[in-house]
Amino acid sequence: MGNSVTAAKMVANLPEILKGYGHILKKSGTGFYIRSCPVCGDGSKVSNKLSIFRGRDRGWRYKCHSCGVSGSAVDWLISENGYDIWDAVHEINGTTPPQQAGNIVHHGPAIVAAEIDAKTEAKNAAMRRVVGVFRACGYTTALSYLTGRGIASEVVIEGHRRGLLCSLPDDSTKAQNALMQFAGNDLAATEYSWGGAYHRPMIFVHGSRSIECRSVRAESSGPRFIRYGTIDRPWLWQGLDQSRILITEGCIDALSVVTMGWTGSVLALPGANAEVNPAWLKDLHQQHRCSFYIGLDSDKAGTTGSEKILAVAASAGAPVRKIAPGTTGETKDWNDVLKAGMVFCWAGSDQQITQKQARGEEKRWADLADPAACA
Repeated sequence: MGNSVTAAKMVANLPEILKGYGHILKKSGTGFYIRSCPVCGDGSKVSNKLSIFRGRDRGWRYKCHSCGVSGSAVDWLISENGYDIWDAVHEINGTTPPQQAGNIVHHGPAIVAAEIDAKTEAKNAAMRRVVGVFRACGYTTALSYLTGRGIASEVVIEGHRRGLLCSLPDDSTKAQNALMQFAGNDLAATEYSWGGAYHRPMIFVHGSRSIECRSVRAESSGPRFIRYGTIDRPWLWQGLDQSRILITEGCIDALSVVTMGWTGSVLALPGANAEVNPAWLKDLHQQHRCSFYIGLDSDKAGTTGSEKILAVAASAGAPVRKIAPGTTGETKDWNDVLKAGMVFCWAGSDQQITQKQARGEEKRWADLADPAACA
């Protein structure tokens, strides 16, 4: 283990990794600096810059001149993404973590299955308690952020009541203090680095042991969101009509279609490339005899993801079709459609999905999308 980690630290090109995460590097002597720390967040003052430099061993390192945190590329990936150490090593090496029996992922040296099971269950139990603490948080920051994106306040409040979303204070110090007070030991037991969560106070809860922490600031360096834990069941908004389930690319799109008047259920995936557990769709279809509508973003990633989900839904034996938020360039996702002033309604015996603009004009939804995507 030690040799693998040391080697990754030595070969990692930290400046290129930072560029890949959207950071803008500025030259400083023989190194660089950026205005974002994985622990204390973004800043514009000189005292809050993160220096990027080569250490005595010639490996790239970083140091924050505000909070004093320092480390290698491995440490940065752990702090920024909530990775464990082997996730970081695999990202640096460009390799895929190995999958082992029972969906248990172990990136380190081989150990007996019983030991893996015990350690995994201990971490899962800690993560479930952490998720419980998050669910008990309020929704003030979430309400401000989501209504700013056009989502109805009553939808946000109902989402919080259902345990699907919550938020931390929009102040990283207060957020950290609150979590450490109520979940300090369990945070440590999960073996994740939680520094990134304190700067991403919009929280979506995926099942009993996974959360998605999202930035609420328009201008922030680093990834917009970080996910912690493993998803044991999907983010699902149960609608009045559970015979129709719309699958969206993200929770904000899910809340957007609810605001627009979709009365079916909504299953939100954490991204277009997220793996869909066939058992989720099979169980939902058996429970509700439902049809699935795949409504991922109108971009290349959404198209690719839709094809994968089509195959999974077909294997579950459920009726499935694709719909798209539009291909005009103005409505890439459902939140764009919401902000364009459109609503959902049902028309005709074939239950054709239509949209209605705010001025009252009604138009077939398929007219706004790629016809092939709505077939």
